[in-house]
Amino acid sequence: MKIKYVICLRIIINPDSALGYKYLSGIGESSWAHTGSRFMCRLEHKINAYDEGLFKHEAGEAQELLLLGDGYRYAPKPVSVVSEPPNWRPGGRPKTLAEISAVDGELRVTGDLVKELLSELTQGNLVAFKGVLKETNNEPMDVYLSSVGLKTAYEDYKRCEANLLSANYRQLERSRIQYASGEHMIPPIGKQLLDEMAEFLLEDAACHKFLLMGTQMTLVLRKIMLASQKSVPLK
Repeated sequence: MKIKYVICLRIIINPDSALGYKYLSGIGESSWAHTGSRFMCRLEHKINAYDEGLFKHEAGEAQELLLLGDGYRYAPKPVSVVSEPPNWRPGGRPKTLAEISAVDGELRVTGDLVKELLSELTQGNLVAFKGVLKETNNEPMDVYLSSVGLKTAYEDYKRCEANLLSANYRQLERSRIQYASGEHMIPPIGKQLLDEMAEFLLEDAACHKFLLMGTQMTLVLRKIMLASQKSVPLK
């Protein structure tokens, strides 16, 4: 009696293994969305199979870009930031804008580079972040921001930025008003700080007062006091 053994081999092959991993939302999938308030503006781009790219601008802070991969992280090696013309625009050449590093596998872009990336996107270019997948440490991973669908959301984002408060709560809570020795009048920079606090109180439903304490006086800035005033600035 002959016995035949059938052995089943399950082989998983990454069809892009030679090229690495590329994450890009196609023309029919690319979308941008804006959400915002006077405290923060957000411009989000969903990246197919990766997660999202997020431009974020908080009141009182510089704007930044975060690449948030759902389980996909960059290795601690240089990541090239490249502007590339779209396929439908022949003749253009890729342009390297900068090299940055990942922190705990995620990318955070700050400074003038953020404005440069937005400029490239508004010109219709793709922005690519070309690095190495952390889990393999040798396979390339390229994540793209597409300009398709950006225009309206970006216009809303810019209007939101123009309406941001001048400071956030973290900045205000650690502020100080400095007096010169023997003076009792609030200096101009102190008046500006009080104006910022007043504006913040009128916007934030969860914050009802700021308490300013010193060696000679205590000042309580309350929302109910400000609501009765016709104008916000304190003189």
